[in-house]
Amino acid sequence: MNNTAPGKQRSLRALEWLNFFLADVQTGLGPFLAAYLASSGWNPSSVGYVLTFGGLVGVAMQTPAGAVIDAVHRKRTLLGVNLGFLVAGAFRLMGHLSPWRAYSAQFLIGSSGPFLGPTVAAITLGIVGAASLHFLDSGLLGALLGASAERVAKDRSIFGPLLETFVFSEVLKQASGFGESCALYHYRDKDQDEVDLVIEAGSGALVGIEVKASATVNAADFRGLRKLAKACGENFKLGVVLYDGGRPVPFGDRLVAAPMSCLWA
Repeated sequence: MNNTAPGKQRSLRALEWLNFFLADVQTGLGPFLAAYLASSGWNPSSVGYVLTFGGLVGVAMQTPAGAVIDAVHRKRTLLGVNLGFLVAGAFRLMGHLSPWRAYSAQFLIGSSGPFLGPTVAAITLGIVGAASLHFLDSGLLGALLGASAERVAKDRSIFGPLLETFVFSEVLKQASGFGESCALYHYRDKDQDEVDLVIEAGSGALVGIEVKASATVNAADFRGLRKLAKACGENFKLGVVLYDGGRPVPFGDRLVAAPMSCLWA
């Protein structure tokens, strides 16, 4: 579902401006430094050494940067720290440029570069969200994954995506027979809480479906549905967790756990 809240729009607009100025600064520093060093009396070979050093630092930091970005949850703080390194490197280039100042500036600028782009991308994904994709043929998906009965018995993590795909294809088929047009969505918020399938009728009424490949259900399985209900208000009509159990279990206002067999009831 598309979240068009004003707060999200402001965040996206801020990211657009950040990308614009960040690209401008990163692109301009290299040519600026070469011209600046040449005008300060540095010979071409010395200028080449300084620029090459900065490039090598950037290459060396690629893998560590990726690992740090994946591990750190406070992406905005990480971005701020590396912007600080970039600014500090730029300030080091001001005034008389000794070799020490030039190399230390290149170290700061080169080490911050590998963090900036991926961190901005991670923040963007946190705001916008990544697409949820489903195969329309769960049998084909199972074949592609090599999901034999023996493998699924050993590794239940394969079964979850297969079951989600199966439920999606069944709901899609049944939705075509409804009296009014329906749209199917996937819901994910900034905290990465999700609802596997959201059905929106032409009238605006919403039903959320969460798929759980387990014979038991608890209150935590309804976290995404509760957030969806809060966000949509009266338009939210029902939240269902489909599970591998034998009976419906109520979990509060407009929330229920239901057996997978309800798809055909």
